[in-house]
Amino acid sequence: SNEAYQVQLDINELDVHQFLPQDSIYGITAWLKAEGEGFDFFSPRTRLEAQGHVGKVHYGSYQLNGYDLSAGLENHQLKASLLADNKTMNLRAHLDGHLKPNDIMAQLKMDVAKLDWQALQLMETPFSTSHQFDFAFQTDLQKRYELDASMTNTSVKAPKRTFKTKDLHVGFATATDTTRAYVRAGDLDMNMNARGYVEDLMAQTEVFMNTAIEQWNTKTIDQQALKALLPEMYLKVISGKDNPICNYLSFLGFSYDRLYMDVTASPTEGLNGENHIYGMHTDSLALDTIYFDMQYDTLGVNYQAGVISGPKKGQEAFEVGLDGNVRNGSAQLLVDYLNAQKETGIHLGLNAELRRRGIRLRFFPEQPTLVYRPFTLNKRNYIYLTDRGRILADVSLYDEKGTGISFYTNREDTIAKQDMTVELVRINLREFRRILPYMPDMEGWLGGEAHYIDKNEQVTLSADLRMDDFIYEKSELGNWEMSGVYLPGNNQDHYVDAFISHNGGEIVHVGGLYQSDEAGNDVLEGDLDLADFPLYIINPFIPEKMVEFAGKMNGTLAMNGTPMRPILNGELAMDSVSMTLPDMSLMFRFDDKPVQMVDSKMTFSNYNIYTKGKSPFAINGYVDMHDLENMSVDLKMKANDYELMNAPKNRRATMYGKIFVDVDATLRGPMDELAMRGNSETSWDG
Repeated sequence: SNEAYQVQLDINELDVHQFLPQDSIYGITAWLKAEGEGFDFFSPRTRLEAQGHVGKVHYGSYQLNGYDLSAGLENHQLKASLLADNKTMNLRAHLDGHLKPNDIMAQLKMDVAKLDWQALQLMETPFSTSHQFDFAFQTDLQKRYELDASMTNTSVKAPKRTFKTKDLHVGFATATDTTRAYVRAGDLDMNMNARGYVEDLMAQTEVFMNTAIEQWNTKTIDQQALKALLPEMYLKVISGKDNPICNYLSFLGFSYDRLYMDVTASPTEGLNGENHIYGMHTDSLALDTIYFDMQYDTLGVNYQAGVISGPKKGQEAFEVGLDGNVRNGSAQLLVDYLNAQKETGIHLGLNAELRRRGIRLRFFPEQPTLVYRPFTLNKRNYIYLTDRGRILADVSLYDEKGTGISFYTNREDTIAKQDMTVELVRINLREFRRILPYMPDMEGWLGGEAHYIDKNEQVTLSADLRMDDFIYEKSELGNWEMSGVYLPGNNQDHYVDAFISHNGGEIVHVGGLYQSDEAGNDVLEGDLDLADFPLYIINPFIPEKMVEFAGKMNGTLAMNGTPMRPILNGELAMDSVSMTLPDMSLMFRFDDKPVQMVDSKMTFSNYNIYTKGKSPFAINGYVDMHDLENMSVDLKMKANDYELMNAPKNRRATMYGKIFVDVDATLRGPMDELAMRGNSETSWDG
């Protein structure tokens, strides 16, 4: 036959980079032998036998070697195998199948004894896995495609442990009349079924989305027209907490006991579904049930959502319910909050109506419930969001004691594009903790106002906030006032000026300029002033009060440069500052001598830290803050007969007695690679 062929190819240390200098491939050593007849691989007369070996491939930073390949085709029957044994992987793969004009089938089995992710430069630390893969694929090259895949017997070897993962099975199939997909792993079972070929479903979904966008833009929502465009589809997901997805979420700090999802879409029945999560946990949150259900009727979509939580440590039982609907020209949401005694803490609704030039929002009812007592809304309350981005509003919500909130705009201002004001009057923080689950233990009275004015792209924002008798986690923090102003300049610059006062005295002032230079880089120029800043206010925010501060801080810092590479100058001074570690019975007193900041270097010159003894711990050197992402230090530390601890035994202390240290050392390097050199001696008297 004139289509018969025989090939033998030998490549020895070929430097491909000389011919393709823009590519990352370099040296290749390999050979290939093949013989056969015919080039129409769908013909029963075509045959092929081939063997190959890759001795070495240098691609980028990869050095790949040790690959053997064989393949054969005869009378439609296809077979192939691959062996790989090198420092990156050890695997065996075999493929069987057939090639026919309207029928392609392939089955691939792959045994991966080792896959070294660090050698493949995909991980920085030692990490390797082993797997078994199975793939089955079939198609008529027209409108029938099927793929089933599985990953089983997976073992993971990490630096600290070796473990096995759940088997994973996935599949996808589509034909002229149906499309299906599934995922199964551990106790996860997901199934999707839809009527029609996958490309037809995608086209149908695109028509639905385009129609919905067009209706939204014209403010004429037609629920029946949208329903008629829905694809016929069914999705069901059942999951426990023993599967790869839940394991990955747990790694991110989120977990659940059980998940259930059952959603259907139909041009005749609309959109319906039930969705539930049971036993949801994060680091700081625990909820028993989260649900979202929806039903379609002749008027539109109705939905019910909510959260149910039983009693937890530091948090009473509660239920939050959301009940609403979406109609042709409107949508509605009603929120209810119930405590453990089924008392109503919140009963408040929001209605949205599509208008020709925007959306009008309205709160209801006229006497809603907040913090377990009635409030009164103004009868004609509204928030109007125009298509041009302007907001018009008149909302006031107050109780009989005068506690409440107002949000309104000045429509009489014909110069300003936008003039908005928000006012808070005598908000009792302790009351709101009863309707805001997991809110920190806070008490006090909050009041203030904020103004936003936009005059022809010249935006001004000002705010004043007052907090009286503030208590955080049972620590009294006094009275606070905060005020600030934001003003834009004429050359894409921005000005900020803010003050913080405590018990009638100003303790913090921040003023500065933010702009872009000619090269487009962001530049900061500002000042920070501290005046008798009380450090004890930090204590309630430290977990478990592991550290307690006392004293005051004063100083001034000037900043110039970019946000990540600022140039700082000024000084910070301590005023009778001490730091106590109760669990270790340690108390440190800091020198009142100012610490200088010169060109982003915080310089220490014989800076002393004392405990109960008279001998100080002296520090000399600097901390370099030129690059906030890569700060470095160069410090010398010296102490002679330093009384580190002198504490009696008590209930809280984990250490007691006397400890004396002698130190003569240096601490140098970037923060993530600090190196300490020197001598240290410790003596203890229990």
